[in-house]
Amino acid sequence: MNYVLLACLVAIAIYVVFWIDRKNKIERAQADSMYEFLFDIFDGVHWDMSVQDVREKFSDREIVTAEDFGDVMGFGYLDVHDEIEVFVSFFFPNDGEGRLIRTDIYLHSTPPEKYNLLFSKLMNVHGSPLIENGENAGVAVWELGDAILTFLSTGRNEVQLQFWNKDCYGNLTQPKAHL
Repeated sequence: MNYVLLACLVAIAIYVVFWIDRKNKIERAQADSMYEFLFDIFDGVHWDMSVQDVREKFSDREIVTAEDFGDVMGFGYLDVHDEIEVFVSFFFPNDGEGRLIRTDIYLHSTPPEKYNLLFSKLMNVHGSPLIENGENAGVAVWELGDAILTFLSTGRNEVQLQFWNKDCYGNLTQPKAHL
């Protein structure tokens, strides 16, 4: 009887180990997929791009908003990835000749486990973030060459990522968040 009980416990333990391993692989694949989706957008733009250049680059997307914030103007489009609604915005100085200064990505209705996976993926790829104090407390910041990447979880199942031209980071009036 003891051998049967021991065999059952071993079988259950092996099943649990395989289940946890499979769950971790699925979660890593989801985080990799979201990271690739986001960086396809970030890598698709360059700081020397004009409004027209960005519109042409994303001509297959329907522009759903164009806004003027005084010193800054922007436009954006909606998308969906892995059942998460994504809003992408591009911002330029409002001088008629400006070049791209910031790209924002808002992930709406993001379950906490998904944004935790994304944050972990960002840390694995880019290292530990710098944490800002003061007005932007709680924002994780990474320096990526000529860019600054910020990550903010709003606590309302929404995540905002901002990809800044490093030369412009904090130099222009920030538009109000769409969240």
